[in-house]
Amino acid sequence: MFDHIPKYLPSLCLTRVNEKITVEQLKLCFSHFGKVKSVTKKDTFVYIQFKEWSHQEARERLLQGKQVNLVYEEPWFFKVNINKRDPEMARYKLDFKRT
Repeated sequence: MFDHIPKYLPSLCLTRVNEKITVEQLKLCFSHFGKVKSVTKKDTFVYIQFKEWSHQEARERLLQGKQVNLVYEEPWFFKVNINKRDPEMARYKLDFKRT
């Protein structure tokens, strides 16, 4: 369904990330989804880019505009969303509806 989108997209945006969580912890946690290229923290926001996705089910769910929850320490989890401000994603004109 999303074969026309490069394997390194989408990039992710996390909101309200605890300031005590390090970039290294985020890289380790998100390596479950694929090969992490970069992690950027800005205030309570985190942006994650991939070299390549390996978890296709999560990728497709995100590309459909849905949210994915990723547990990092029971009972704590990240609410994972696609980074809708990524200029590379704009060229694919996906309809991101809140679900």
